[in-house]
Amino acid sequence: MDSVDVILSITKEIRKWFFTLAFTSIGVNTRLVDWAKIGLGNPVMVFLIAQTFNVFWTYAITSIIFGGLF
Repeated sequence: MDSVDVILSITKEIRKWFFTLAFTSIGVNTRLVDWAKIGLGNPVMVFLIAQTFNVFWTYAITSIIFGGLF
């Protein structure tokens, strides 16, 4: 168990960066110019719901992977 603690302490900073990059990637995927062309309506609502689900899903997965559970 000591080797796990050593590895977690060494990789703590890089895990934080990967966690941050995961959420930054979600924001990069958002193209507000396309929203302006479509207008408000069903496509925008579907996109917002999907992105909200994506945020929570990504948070859960990255917490499990980079949070030290594995």
